[in-house]
Amino acid sequence: MHVELVDRLRCPNPHESAWLIAAAEVHEGRRIVHGTLGCHLCAAEFAVREGVVWMADDAPVPRASSVTDDDTTRLAALLGLTERGAVILLQGAIGSYGVPLATLSGVRAIAIDPPATVADSDQVGVVRVGGGRVPVSANAWSAVAVASSDAVAAAAVAVRAGGRLVAPADAPLPSEFTLLARDARQWVAERVAGASAPVTLRRAPRTDGR
Repeated sequence: MHVELVDRLRCPNPHESAWLIAAAEVHEGRRIVHGTLGCHLCAAEFAVREGVVWMADDAPVPRASSVTDDDTTRLAALLGLTERGAVILLQGAIGSYGVPLATLSGVRAIAIDPPATVADSDQVGVVRVGGGRVPVSANAWSAVAVASSDAVAAAAVAVRAGGRLVAPADAPLPSEFTLLARDARQWVAERVAGASAPVTLRRAPRTDGR
């Protein structure tokens, strides 16, 4: 796991959002190959093995899906990938698109519970956590795609205002998102900006004595 991607991870345990502290035993450049990530709030520790962050040893590993150039281009368009160097979030089997999207669009990705064929690299960081959890920073991601409906609610929290979320066609649309398009496979939606805080209006005193 590249150290710059570690900064985007959060402890999956049920407490306020907490970043993780990395302790590298073996590293290659800025990529942690073996080591530990620790939570400063609950003292939980998560092993890093072969670059993969293990937040749950029994996390499910989905079956790999075929990835074509056409499907990669389609997903890049749905996610609106125009900024080279941006970091995107992929969950489940859709994590298979991490390297193809990085090659096509110049992005980097964190893949949550991807197929076993997805290896951790400088382009793609891999996390195993399970349970539909998405342990990343909130309101910070411009492009998120999930393969399982049970991860939609957690993934929606990660998307920033104006960011896009791609999910299975039968998944419920979160209330804070506006649907952009839907077909038999997936929908894509944009998170609307939150309402601005109310402004208090004060009447200026008159200067004419009345």
